[in-house]
Amino acid sequence: MKRFLLLLAILLINYSLNAQDYQLGFVAEGDATSIDSVLVENLAQNTSVVINGTDILHLVGTLDVRNNEKNSLNLSIFPNPFTEFSKIHFYTSNAGKNYVSIIDISGKKVIETVFNSEIGMNRLKVSGLSSGLYAITISNDQEQSTMMLSCVESSNSNPKISIENDMGEKEMNTLICKKRPESTIQMQYNHGDVLKVTAFANSHIAVKTIVPEASQVVNNEFHACVDRDGNNYAVVVIGAQVWMAENLRTTHFNNGNAIANITDNGIWTNLTGPAYCWYNNDENTYKKAYGALYNWYVVEQGNVCPVGWTVPADTLWTVLENYLMYNGFSYDGQITSNKVAKSLASTKNWNYYNGTGAVGNTDYPNWRNKTGFSAQPAGSRSYNSGVFSNSGASANWWTSTEYLTSGGRYVNLNRMNAHIYRHYYDKTGGYSIRCVKLN
Repeated sequence: MKRFLLLLAILLINYSLNAQDYQLGFVAEGDATSIDSVLVENLAQNTSVVINGTDILHLVGTLDVRNNEKNSLNLSIFPNPFTEFSKIHFYTSNAGKNYVSIIDISGKKVIETVFNSEIGMNRLKVSGLSSGLYAITISNDQEQSTMMLSCVESSNSNPKISIENDMGEKEMNTLICKKRPESTIQMQYNHGDVLKVTAFANSHIAVKTIVPEASQVVNNEFHACVDRDGNNYAVVVIGAQVWMAENLRTTHFNNGNAIANITDNGIWTNLTGPAYCWYNNDENTYKKAYGALYNWYVVEQGNVCPVGWTVPADTLWTVLENYLMYNGFSYDGQITSNKVAKSLASTKNWNYYNGTGAVGNTDYPNWRNKTGFSAQPAGSRSYNSGVFSNSGASANWWTSTEYLTSGGRYVNLNRMNAHIYRHYYDKTGGYSIRCVKLN
């Protein structure tokens, strides 16, 4: 008990706790007018939830320790710590709906309610809490205050909030204006977590990442991206560019001509025309997750991407790299160095590596796939042996930029590195393709 009270005293002196209690709505723009469903992934916590497009996502259970901020409602709590009950007084200049929530130190919401306040002093009473440390937040459309609340030597487990006025005490539950609708879905969220939002609208898929700092409406920008095989691709807007958020997996050019599927290693190494394959020639395992591997002769045809999209030249990759560098996507926050690979790489399927900031490291969780680009370690196929390698270790994408007469430029992410790398490779090699939308 002494240790707990000492910790509490230190916390009370140095910090206040702000409960992040946000609501997110989702709307469509671009090539869709409504959203069917939304997949929200908390990349830092490795959790996810699927909701209907009209649902509200309620981010709850967060405690963010910050330096003391102004107490806009002049909130006071006494006694504090308490055993049986504590009284809460606050002053507001706005009559109307106020929200009250109490969250424990683990981030779990203990009780939440709504009541109509009066202009001036308002008085509440909290009781029925078990021993522990809590954050109580009172908020309305213009004001919010949060303070720490400590309950000691109590075994209660029936939390209640009551309102006190000249007529006596009235339990708050009788004054609730409206319960949250059934279409409100909750998700755990810590301040600074990156949420990857994948919205679905008919055949369209839009990806974006957000770091909520308040309740907001999330605009999801849809762009049609359908290949000749009928595959629909997720897309992500990064800066002024619109990229596929997954690798190409078509087996036809967009004019309908088939691309040869070459499984034999000897034939692959001697090709002088377009071909594709699946990693390890295993379509069932790798098609959806990694897409196809193509030789550069496919890129050379100029029409493998969906209509309105193209295989990016090396210069378009430079545009992406510079945007990420200068907009804080390097894992260390610097804007002068290319340490942005982690922000491009998916949080799944990469083999582990312990280098600081490396793609394969799980450090800096709020930078992992921060762009929503979701690069997968699809590996490659050798130009001189036809052997498959580096699945789980590297992502490689052809550019449309030729190198000399025998090679093509490509872009690489590696599990051991924090940087984007540029190289060239023989045209017969097998790499992935990401398409970018034409302006």
